[in-house]
Amino acid sequence: MRGRAPRAVGAGDRRRGAGCRGSSSGSTSRARRCSHVAGRDPHPDHHTPWVRSSTVTLRLTVAHSIVDLADRLADELARPLADPFATELVAVPGDGIRSWLTSRLGRRLGATGGGTGGGTGDGIVANVRFVFPGGLVRRALGRSAPSEPWSVGPLTWAVREVLTAEPGGELGIDADLVRCRAIADLFDRYALHRPLMIRRWENGDDVDQSNVPLPAHLRWQPALWRLLVDRLGAPSDVEATALEAVDLAAGRLVPDVPERVFLVGLTGLPGPHLQVLTALANQIDVHVLAPAPSLVVWERLREHSRTVPLVLPLMRDRDETVALAAHPLGRTWGRAAREAHLLLVGTAVETDASIDVTGETVTDEAVTGDSSSTTLLERLQDDLRLDRPPPGPPADGEPDHRMVQQAHDHSVQWHTCHGSARQAEVLRDAVAHLLEEQVDRRPRYEPRDITVLCPDPGVFGPLVDAAFRGDPDHGVPMIPLRVADRSLRQQNPVLDAAASLLDLLDGRFRVSDVLGFAALEPVARRFGFGPSELEMLSAWAVETHVHWGADAASQARVGLPDDLGAFTWRDGLDQLLVGAVMSDPAMAAAAGHVPADDVMSEVRFGPGSTVPVPDVEGDAVTVAGALADLLHELELATRALTTDATVERWCVAFADAADALFEVADVDSWQRGDLDHELAGVVAEATVGDHPVTAALPADQIATLVADRLTGRPGRVRFGSGSVTLSSLTAQRGVPSPVVCLLGLDGDLGTGSGAAAHDLMAISPCVGDRDPRGEMRAQLLDAVMAAGDRLLIFSNGVDVRTNAPMPAAVPLAELAEVIDHTVRPDHPAQSATRRLTIRHPRHPWAEGNFVAGALVGDGPWGFDRAARAAALSRRRQGPELALVTRSLDATSAEVVTLAELVEVVCNPCRTLVNRRLGVSLPREAVPPSDLLPLELDTLQQWGIKASQLGVRRAAGAGWSRHQQVWETAQRRSGAVPPLVAGDRVLASATSAVDELMAALEHECGLLAYAVPESVPVDIDLARLIGHAPSRVVGAVHGVAGDVVVDISPSRVRAERVLSMWVRLAALVAADPARQARGVVIGRPSTGDGVVTHRLSLRGPEVAGEVLAVVTDLHRRASCDTVPAFARTTRCLHEGDLAGARSQWTSHFGGEGEDEWVVMALGAIEFDALLGEPPRDDEPWGTASSRIGRWTERIWGTFDRTADWEQLT
Repeated sequence: MRGRAPRAVGAGDRRRGAGCRGSSSGSTSRARRCSHVAGRDPHPDHHTPWVRSSTVTLRLTVAHSIVDLADRLADELARPLADPFATELVAVPGDGIRSWLTSRLGRRLGATGGGTGGGTGDGIVANVRFVFPGGLVRRALGRSAPSEPWSVGPLTWAVREVLTAEPGGELGIDADLVRCRAIADLFDRYALHRPLMIRRWENGDDVDQSNVPLPAHLRWQPALWRLLVDRLGAPSDVEATALEAVDLAAGRLVPDVPERVFLVGLTGLPGPHLQVLTALANQIDVHVLAPAPSLVVWERLREHSRTVPLVLPLMRDRDETVALAAHPLGRTWGRAAREAHLLLVGTAVETDASIDVTGETVTDEAVTGDSSSTTLLERLQDDLRLDRPPPGPPADGEPDHRMVQQAHDHSVQWHTCHGSARQAEVLRDAVAHLLEEQVDRRPRYEPRDITVLCPDPGVFGPLVDAAFRGDPDHGVPMIPLRVADRSLRQQNPVLDAAASLLDLLDGRFRVSDVLGFAALEPVARRFGFGPSELEMLSAWAVETHVHWGADAASQARVGLPDDLGAFTWRDGLDQLLVGAVMSDPAMAAAAGHVPADDVMSEVRFGPGSTVPVPDVEGDAVTVAGALADLLHELELATRALTTDATVERWCVAFADAADALFEVADVDSWQRGDLDHELAGVVAEATVGDHPVTAALPADQIATLVADRLTGRPGRVRFGSGSVTLSSLTAQRGVPSPVVCLLGLDGDLGTGSGAAAHDLMAISPCVGDRDPRGEMRAQLLDAVMAAGDRLLIFSNGVDVRTNAPMPAAVPLAELAEVIDHTVRPDHPAQSATRRLTIRHPRHPWAEGNFVAGALVGDGPWGFDRAARAAALSRRRQGPELALVTRSLDATSAEVVTLAELVEVVCNPCRTLVNRRLGVSLPREAVPPSDLLPLELDTLQQWGIKASQLGVRRAAGAGWSRHQQVWETAQRRSGAVPPLVAGDRVLASATSAVDELMAALEHECGLLAYAVPESVPVDIDLARLIGHAPSRVVGAVHGVAGDVVVDISPSRVRAERVLSMWVRLAALVAADPARQARGVVIGRPSTGDGVVTHRLSLRGPEVAGEVLAVVTDLHRRASCDTVPAFARTTRCLHEGDLAGARSQWTSHFGGEGEDEWVVMALGAIEFDALLGEPPRDDEPWGTASSRIGRWTERIWGTFDRTADWEQLT
């Protein structure tokens, strides 16, 4: 075992770890850099400079596999340093490879390990410090931190100050902070990848990297750079790095590193980093251990570099090494790796460095001979490793040299799904199948053997996390999962809430945003919102018609009148609070609420003409108060954070807002501390030179900078947990795993937000430049090569909205083409890609998930027993799936209500399912909308008309005096759209109600405006018809004199006619002397206008017959399905078979689509309904079908007992 004290693993700057410059704090003074030039040691306490020996050099080691490089590193680490207590320094590209490398080294270094002798895996890794490349470069130059003020954060403020102080605005650039941050980031990348161009700018030359003069519209960049150098009064980082590299090479600069350093697994290094490492190799051993996808291509690169000297910058379109790769994916996916190795090999050849190849050697026979691969994945990897192009389909008459794809070969699978959530579910099932595989009665894979890589863990992390929790009670296993590289915002609920608060600063206060903010954990804890309270808030938002805006001033800022009195949170809150006060009559009187008169008793106003929400009482009052507190604190926070201020004062205001809006448990106090740390970092960055920025700045610009910091910062990485690991493609790049799953490979991968028009790196790319598309393809290539046994790909196959097929992402299309050129299926009717593609159903309960062999392998795909039961239910849809498949025991109720009789003639299936079985149907809550309504849907229009109809019947001739009050109530409650759109709705409602009232006046005269009565009835059926139930009780509503009125904006259908028939029979049976008649007024069943139905019984004696038929229907419908469907049977009674079919099958309210009917009967077809024979206990009539018998029973009785007249 290496006898060294354990050391903490270094983190370094993550952006520099990816080959980019960082932005963390720290400084290196100009005086210190000058001391380097003068040969003075600015760090007298550091190690004495190493004495260079003949063996000190830059050592480049290349291998196909990162495993071989790790083993070479273990061999080197096994040889102790001269100082046994010195710390080894190993630079790695990311935390994923750091974690894997630590585990791998632990198998080689230790008590029974030993360097070249291998090991038993029982060792430890101690006193080895892992850093990122940027951290190694800084230590080589003797820097303790990224050089200020040239890191991105402080440089942003320097750019702003220069642009602000620029006389006359000659550069033509606004000093907007967001624009300044973009410029600082651009200059930071130039310094890292275009140092020669930057030095030419500093010398006064306005040229690009090829020394070509810049066009006029781009010359502001060198001019601004020179102004920055003058303003900061210190050498630029480019100049300082170049000078320090010279000093380092000459031995005048003492590096803060041990006598050897290692760089492992790097996919590329920027030019300045290579320059520093080359200089460092003059003092110590610098070991660069770089993986190469293909050693064959790498050898060609080395030969090319020996014959063609590398001259930088080399424009990408002039790179002759493109032709060195023969494999299609090697040319496209391997471009980034090829360019990186071209720079490495070129530097090594130029400096006469040691170059070594380790691991498996490549022979000419392996390249030109037949492959021994047994699976598709092995063949792909062999071809890429050996740069062997796939043979492709044969020409006519030529033999096919492609490998035969075996049916049992599942080494590569491509799962196409419907959306991201479905991808997560399919991934879970695929992993569950892998974990079930066994070899010699032992599991083939454990969770730690499976790696899931995706372009955006922020999107897929929560989806996969939810899917992998499983449902063990229904057979879905719970799979351990660790999302390795969540962003800081995703890991910290307080930071997530803080970022959401910044999103609210636009002032729109959209209802979805505020409700989402209230549901965040720290906010809900602060204001006491649980699940039930949040549902209440959502329902209130719908009821009070809140859409967006904090108050009327919010609406006025976008040009709306400030006197709408509706649609904002203030308006909705006023309705709630006034409703809470006015729910108590005493409190309502104290508040000054006095109804205008009995006519408008239902139109209530509180202070300020506020329309109160009814029934806000009990616990609801507490919730309304909490909502008021939340909105008040949000208003204060918005006011403070949208006021221009200094950076420090703005951050203090933000911290105060967080204290007022967030609350965490004591054990989670670190979450609040993280927010303070991030705000302190923002304040620390706001410096120019050594002076803080004290000017007041636009609040929105400061908020944007803070939001970018909260959103983009990486969180705490967690690898090696023993669980399935989900991470980005970058974090686990090149780390080998037995199973690699590529998730979410959709769209145009790697495009990002696109290059800016003024980005010189995008305008003229050079070899070694990083671009999103090239990086994404390089990461996919590394993932394919890192897969041990299985490569599983998950993507969208169809559009989730239109269900239309979606083309594969371009990189996947390239892979599919290579597969089709590499292997051929044993069945010629299919392509190889089609053979390995599994097209999953849209839903987890689809039948194909549970049919053996339908998707993958010989067994079913899905594990969810509940979903399987749902699939079986879908398969058996039809009459046999009816909720009631046999008659229930008859009821013995002695009393039946009139409401039950009315219900049964309208929908007998509802009586069976709801009344007898007690089954209720869920009602989907209406979600709040962020959009101001410009028109109302049909149901909302009906509500407005019904409201006016009720008021007008009560107002009578005095409607004109009350119309303005009613319309004001509709507007102030938000029930109608604003402005002229609301005028149109109200005018339309008034016109429709005018027609209804005209028809009612024609039928009833002055009784049209009489207050409708409810006449109680208590009918002794035993006396009247002589059978149980013995009594009918209830009330006949809408009675005006002797007229029973049913007036409504609804259409007059058969149900309303039968309902009036039953009510008339009950009224007459209760009082035979009453000369009652009924009037049904409404819209016609089709078309526009108004229709009136007059109805009267043919004598008091027929009332008993009507009640006898209806109570018998109620008795039968309470224990069996009865096909007495009002509209369908009416058409059959009139001989209109086509109309009956339409009334049953219509998708717009057809009786066969009714939810109660479907639950009772299943999805029964009309012809099946007509074909059902009558029961033995249904002897009436002569029809041959059961529905025909009930048609005769209901409508035959109707014709015998009632006079019915329809007027239009």
